[in-house]
Amino acid sequence: MYRPLKSTLVTLDVPGMRPKPACTPTRPKEFIALLDELLALHRT
Repeated sequence: MYRPLKSTLVTLDVPGMRPKPACTPTRPKEFIALLDELLALHRT
């Protein structure tokens, strides 16, 4: 598997899964902002 040297690896903490799922998003800042938004909606 190829990943750029300067990339952001996002690891998801999913209970009961080994190894932990991970991905390298193309636009990491946008991905993290969207993930934060989704988690905020889930908390309310």
